[in-house]
Amino acid sequence: MFMLMRTISNVVVELVKADPTIEPLASRGLINVSKYAQELKPFVEEELLTTVSDHSIQVALHRYFRKASSTRQTATFFIDGLLIHADLAAITIERSDAAWLLTKDFYAQAPTTSSTFLTITQGVSEATLIASAEQAQKLKKLTDARSIKTIYYLENLVGVTARVDLTYVQTPNFFHAILSRMALRNINIIESVSTATEITFFVSKEDLKVTLDQLQGLLK
Repeated sequence: MFMLMRTISNVVVELVKADPTIEPLASRGLINVSKYAQELKPFVEEELLTTVSDHSIQVALHRYFRKASSTRQTATFFIDGLLIHADLAAITIERSDAAWLLTKDFYAQAPTTSSTFLTITQGVSEATLIASAEQAQKLKKLTDARSIKTIYYLENLVGVTARVDLTYVQTPNFFHAILSRMALRNINIIESVSTATEITFFVSKEDLKVTLDQLQGLLK
């Protein structure tokens, strides 16, 4: 029986760790352990090839959550300020020499005022531009005219920029601290970019309020 309990505990821990939203919820007392144990039961039984009781899974969950709570580092992270960028659109195009030349020329001709938002990210096979809806639409017309393949084009986006201290560049779990707060409210982060002291999340207009609610809790 002791060996079976150990096996149940091991499987339960693996399942909990596979879902990054569970531990933050549990640390806030927001997990219904009885119901969660019922959800895990078929996966535990499939892994162990035997039937297990709800109670045994509950015991394993309680034990793990207590241990995680006692060993969790209590590092506190703060945000210095928040900026909102409204009426944005994103376009992702297939990477090519023609696409590179186009985005290079487009960036050089873009407005340079402090209120202008424009970011270009180049990946291995794609490039994404996020800018005002007006600027993004201009680029889309240019890509269509030059037969550059568009992967997707999304409108009605907003950007939320969090300004942070430079020391966080060398601080473990900082991104996790922010993302876990947003995951608690099931916020869909469509894109994100960062520099040394700025992190910008792009979400739909419908998710702006809940995004601000979650991030404002980290303001100094």
